[in-house]
Amino acid sequence: MAQDVLATHGDWTVYSYVESGNKVCYVGSRPAKEEGTFKKRSDAFVLVTLRASGEEVSITSGYPYKDKAVVDVDIGASSFTLFTREAWAWAQNEAGDRELIAAMVRGNNMVVNGQSQIGTTSKDTYSLSGFSAARKAMTEACA
Repeated sequence: MAQDVLATHGDWTVYSYVESGNKVCYVGSRPAKEEGTFKKRSDAFVLVTLRASGEEVSITSGYPYKDKAVVDVDIGASSFTLFTREAWAWAQNEAGDRELIAAMVRGNNMVVNGQSQIGTTSKDTYSLSGFSAARKAMTEACA
């Protein structure tokens, strides 16, 4: 899948690609700080993808999550529990995506805690600087 970089705002980048003839846009960021008991893992990142059904948050900590594990996300005083499947985590439903995105707009940092299949843990801290501007650019690019 070839993707185009449309813009960068703060710590967030706006991308687009074509899927089945339709333009798909998303914003993404990598952790500003990585902590944990892992020795090695792939890249960790957060994506917010704009689809016909709405915006969807997806997170990977760079490893397959422990079976039936959850990922805890903290933004300021707000906490969220995401379900996992293999190496990805998502909100429970569309309302959860909306609540998580609203907190991302209001927040300064987002902390993501996960546990791998082999029991190692990670705590990734993402800067939310530029998230609102990147999200606006994503919406304008794929409207």
